[in-house]
Amino acid sequence: MGYSDPQSVGGVSLPKVTWGDGVGMYLSADGNLKLSVSHNNTGKRIRRTARTDIKSLIADPLGGSPTNIPLTTAIYIVVDEDARLYTTRANMLTNVTNLLTWGTTGTNANLTTLLSGQS
Repeated sequence: MGYSDPQSVGGVSLPKVTWGDGVGMYLSADGNLKLSVSHNNTGKRIRRTARTDIKSLIADPLGGSPTNIPLTTAIYIVVDEDARLYTTRANMLTNVTNLLTWGTTGTNANLTTLLSGQS
């Protein structure tokens, strides 16, 4: 079962633009937001990745030329599991949910700490 088309991230509609064996890509109309989903099985490990790539422009704080500076950001969620699948899908889902909950607990306190460069 695949993802519905279009997907939405942060309220931005992302129609599917690429798909294939273990890969899907969704892109906003202006090209500034991309969602990629991929699965890679090496025989020993299975790596499942969801990634967003964000493009934006900011005004040059020094007022130089060009006046706008392009910025890019990538955010990943990676699940790297043993291909022997000693764990169940339900157990893996619980583990991923627990990590996401850790990050967003207390109005995103742990994500804020992470983005502040603290460990």
